Amino acid sequence: MSIELLLLAVLASMSCVALMIAINSRGRWRATLSSLMAVCMLGGTIWVFTLQYNLADAFEVPADRAERPRSERARAAEQHQEQQAGELAKELARLRQEKAGNAAMMNSLIAEATEFSAALMRERLHDPLFSHGQLVARATAAEQRFEALQREINGSTLILENYPAAAKLLGEAMGDLRAACHFYRAYYFAENTDGEIRTERLLRERAKSAHETLLKAKRAVADNG
Repeated sequence: MSIELLLLAVLASMSCVALMIAINSRGRWRATLSSLMAVCMLGGTIWVFTLQYNLADAFEVPADRAERPRSERARAAEQHQEQQAGELAKELARLRQEKAGNAAMMNSLIAEATEFSAALMRERLHDPLFSHGQLVARATAAEQRFEALQREINGSTLILENYPAAAKLLGEAMGDLRAACHFYRAYYFAENTDGEIRTERLLRERAKSAHETLLKAKRAVADNG
């Protein structure tokens, strides 16, 4: 029991005692004085009880009101954190999707160049079924295919910047493919058989070198993953 409640109980007991004394008083003056004191005690007791009740209510209500804003602020903070977490998750998903798309485009360029290098390695330069002009036209078509691939690579600078190691290897491979196309065309204008053999060997070597470099570029893209 708290001290406040104990004092209130004592005060109430004293008021009851004062009433009992007033009731049991004999004589006019004694009864009047006892009644006056009993009324004062009773009034004081009522006033103290009322004051104590008001003070208790004043302390409890603000605490409840203060607790409510804290709870609302906590909920608002949790909602804000959840919103930030959701936005972060969306941004991470977007970045992963963008990175996957860039890797796919980079691999597509490398695959196209790899296929071209493989075609040059297995190209049959001497074919009696075709005329000299037709064979030169095939070499010209190979050069045109190379130029188209080079333009596509030049137009993909933003993709290449994301894969600097693979882009460097791709550039080296394109240099070998350019030389291979040059030797492909030069084969048909060689002065003799020795020139044809030498030119064809250089073509195969450059095409093979490009092919091996492109395989390294593909692994570089995967490592950057």
